[in-house]
Amino acid sequence: MSLLRYQNFISKSACCATMCQLFSGCLLCRKYVKQGSTKNDSSFPYVVGFISSSLWMCYGILTENETLILMNIIGCTLFLSYITVFYLYTSFKTVVRKQLIFTLLIIGSLLIYIHYETDQNVLKSRVGFMGSMVGISFCAAPLCNVLQVIRTKDADSLPVPMITMTAIVTFLWYLYGVCLGDTFILYPNLIGFIFSSFQLLLYFIYIKSEKHSSYAKMTVA
Repeated sequence: MSLLRYQNFISKSACCATMCQLFSGCLLCRKYVKQGSTKNDSSFPYVVGFISSSLWMCYGILTENETLILMNIIGCTLFLSYITVFYLYTSFKTVVRKQLIFTLLIIGSLLIYIHYETDQNVLKSRVGFMGSMVGISFCAAPLCNVLQVIRTKDADSLPVPMITMTAIVTFLWYLYGVCLGDTFILYPNLIGFIFSSFQLLLYFIYIKSEKHSSYAKMTVA
């Protein structure tokens, strides 16, 4: 059965799920405010998320896709808010400042390129490719904590709400990409779904291990 007849439903579902994903960062910001620190969490997922939203917003404008434009305007706004909260509560402000400078250089270079590129087909292809690469990086961003999780056998550093929503969102956008036949939407989201699923699997493995260990200690006591 073709997915085309469900394209409108999939599009709306992807938008709703994306909204939930974007707002899931509020839970993490609330945690930072409550504990007064970001502890060992990384700002990288938020910075990459902002870059990704910026690129996909540009791609949406170039392809005249209102769904992409709307979702990524909201994404840019929210990720910028999360970065601000993270900056206020982190002990590594210098690192965040360097990431923001790098972000401004990327977006500034992109806008200059868009202004001077005359071939619209080439422009769409290149911006779509950049969006795909950064989108994959966004899905993989929490992987920067994976080595620490494996080493310490503690899954608390994984931003589970964001990873869970990323898995759901990437799966729905993958289906939307299939409907449109747009490889720049299809393949990055498939890879993102695989990355997110792996991180969730890792989380449940170590959470189960932690509960088993705690139960064993209580039994011995």
